[in-house]
Amino acid sequence: MAGPAAQRESQRSVKIRSGPGLYYDILKHLDAGSKLEVVEGGKRWIKVKHSSGTVGWVSSRVFTRRPKAKGYRALREARGLEGVAATVVTMATRGLTGGHGGASPSMAPMLRDFLASRPFEPHEWVSFAKELPARPLESFPEWMTAMGAPIEVGESEDGLEHRLGLQLALQVLQDVELVTDPQLDAYVNKVGVAVASASSRFDQPWRFVVFEQAQPEAFSAPGGFVFISTGLLVCIRDEAELAGLLGHQVAHVTLGHDLQSMEEMNKPDPSLSEQDRLQQMLEAAYRALRTPRTASQELAADAYGAAFAAGAGYDPQGLGRLVQRENEFEARGADYPSAQQRWKIIQRVAALVDGRRVKHKSRFERFAVKAR
Repeated sequence: MAGPAAQRESQRSVKIRSGPGLYYDILKHLDAGSKLEVVEGGKRWIKVKHSSGTVGWVSSRVFTRRPKAKGYRALREARGLEGVAATVVTMATRGLTGGHGGASPSMAPMLRDFLASRPFEPHEWVSFAKELPARPLESFPEWMTAMGAPIEVGESEDGLEHRLGLQLALQVLQDVELVTDPQLDAYVNKVGVAVASASSRFDQPWRFVVFEQAQPEAFSAPGGFVFISTGLLVCIRDEAELAGLLGHQVAHVTLGHDLQSMEEMNKPDPSLSEQDRLQQMLEAAYRALRTPRTASQELAADAYGAAFAAGAGYDPQGLGRLVQRENEFEARGADYPSAQQRWKIIQRVAALVDGRRVKHKSRFERFAVKAR
């Protein structure tokens, strides 16, 4: 006779989903402190039952206390932005100045809806994921520590990071021409979500955006927004290379590299209003989005990016192949790490990966043609 099911109390707010992944529908929202019956255990997603009768999946992290996002807490304290309201973030962003806009400010509501939209349905993801021999890298944190790589940064506990990132992403979309082909959008996001699911933020929202630009370029914003130009997509040869590239950008977010750029600002004049202080910070963050990272940041993102790709089932050498060809299509400054340096650190990760990993060249080619 089976014993009683385990009861656990959530330490965070809960979203019960219809399946084990961020892309599944939310069945029920619950507050922290909710009692849940564990139906089926798991490392990242756990099947539970609520007293209301709702049965679904929750992130395993709901049963652990949210770690303090030290960087963002320090940033708020230094800038005097504790408890800053979302409306203040929005107002401050209106003072940002970008490049030659691809969309008018009146398009902001539509662009916001685009960023919040789900680019693919759960059944599409299941079909896509079946072709990926996903094998979580259980020793991944230990590998990174052994390699001297920094530790991933926890998400902002009060949502400040996501609010800042959303406003920065909206500004980017007003400065570029968005590619809205639904099939290409869904494809790039499936690859991106697969890779991000291997990171420490597997249960946080991510949005991968393709924009029209002949120049090869990719960059990320805080909160899980990643941008890739059509000019870079056409330089990629298979899905493993795309996964490595997106994994590299995911790593910039999880390692808090955008946060570091904001922290490097001089402390603003305390006589400025909260909105003006925030606007200064956002301006610095916006300028940093598309500027080169430091050599140490790039090498750390390479190590994590290759590992994220491998954890999703992709050949980690994909990022290495792309790095080796980078000089063919993108000029880099003297301070940027050499292709040889980057290749070596990717090889250190690849040497730790065993088992089958895929490239999916033909599947990539079916969708990449839409970027040409």
